[in-house]
Amino acid sequence: MNRNLEELQTQLSQRQPQNPVKTPPVSAKTDHFLAELQSDFQQKQQESAPSSNPQTDLQLTEMLQSFQQQQEQGEIVEERLKNQEDFIREQRKQAWEQQQRRQALEKKAKKWLNELDPHSDEGLWFEEFAYNYDSKLAAAIDYLGVLLENS
Repeated sequence: MNRNLEELQTQLSQRQPQNPVKTPPVSAKTDHFLAELQSDFQQKQQESAPSSNPQTDLQLTEMLQSFQQQQEQGEIVEERLKNQEDFIREQRKQAWEQQQRRQALEKKAKKWLNELDPHSDEGLWFEEFAYNYDSKLAAAIDYLGVLLENS
């Protein structure tokens, strides 16, 4: 069979004229027209090309929605954690400020007690006032705290 094919090819090549047929010159308009035609054909081919598998599209859409939900949930969790951290930070700040005020008040109370004359009217009044407290310092802190709040 290969021989028959080869023989036919040989016979064909012998029958063809020695001078090949020349293509006529193509004008620029024809060239442009052919290019447009080819462009239109390629564009229509791309448009008519079947899109991906609908089942695959559905799966991709579901995966995208799932990812978006996870991302939104992650953002919600991050926001809650940030709010908790802010709350804890604010609580610590307030506790520190309260401790600083307490220490300053305690320092003032110690100074006030050292300067208080126990035999003066104020000293005698304070002895009576401090009677129910665990210590004179605790009584002085409360007393000065009220005085400072009201001033």
